[in-house]
Amino acid sequence: MNSGASSLKVGKRFVAAEDASELVIAGFAELVSRMCPFDRWCAFTQAVGYGTTVGRRQWSAGETRRLQEILGPYAAEFPEPAQLLRRSLSAYVEEMALHSRLAQRSSWRPRLEIEGAGQLEDAIARGGVVLWILPQRFATLLTRLAAYDAGWPLCHLSHWAHGPSTTAFGQAFLTKRQRRIEDRLSDRVTIGPEGAVAALRELSRRLHGGSLVSFRGIATGSQPKRYPWLGGYLDLALGAPAMAIRHEAPLFLVSVGRIPGGFRIAFSPLRDAAELGAEECGARFSEAYERVVRAEPDLWPVTYSQIGTEP
Repeated sequence: MNSGASSLKVGKRFVAAEDASELVIAGFAELVSRMCPFDRWCAFTQAVGYGTTVGRRQWSAGETRRLQEILGPYAAEFPEPAQLLRRSLSAYVEEMALHSRLAQRSSWRPRLEIEGAGQLEDAIARGGVVLWILPQRFATLLTRLAAYDAGWPLCHLSHWAHGPSTTAFGQAFLTKRQRRIEDRLSDRVTIGPEGAVAALRELSRRLHGGSLVSFRGIATGSQPKRYPWLGGYLDLALGAPAMAIRHEAPLFLVSVGRIPGGFRIAFSPLRDAAELGAEECGARFSEAYERVVRAEPDLWPVTYSQIGTEP
């Protein structure tokens, strides 16, 4: 799984050992998406989550210790770290199954409830809007689905190494299908190896043209800031609030949660961004992310390295 590291470096390797496990997971997700009804996906994907952690004991033991340190005084509110890790891996497989189902049947949808649609539509009527997506399982894909079905023009900022693998093999075979599904639902502006300047310029142009532009709330950026988060910290790039402030555009946080038969996606305005400033907007994002993780811990990508503890 892509770790979301602060400085994402794409290796020049053609293939890596991790690609094999990603291929197995992708195959299992494809099988689940074809043979199981949607409301049974979670039960089936939990098996691969358990198998992955048991099969990689040294890795899972290290992650378990890391999670225990991050949860700190809040550990009693969460499942045991080993169980939390298995659930997060299960949700990852389930997310891949959702990609597979959409590839098979482009018109199929899970049940999707949207909160804050009225406020977002009012903002869209006045011009471009910046969406800042909390780093949860399903969140970016569901944002694309919601925008596509509502007819909202959306352009998402991506990295050229986006996907489950950064090797040449992984980019060509593991990521290609995922991107094709995503690009059916929204436009993509890609940060290339040369840097982010051209991509941000294009995103600004789209924003001025009245489009929704979306950023995932990760640490990849030139100067990410560090915020307290649970018992540790959250590293966060501030490109989204900086763009909203610079162009006087509304800024919305986007989060997801489970409901019977599907998902809830919430668009929440972060008001007065210009008065708050980008760094304080980041603090509000960190607080919101902590709230949703405490409410929906299964959707937290626990292996993302933007969250950690001080040495």
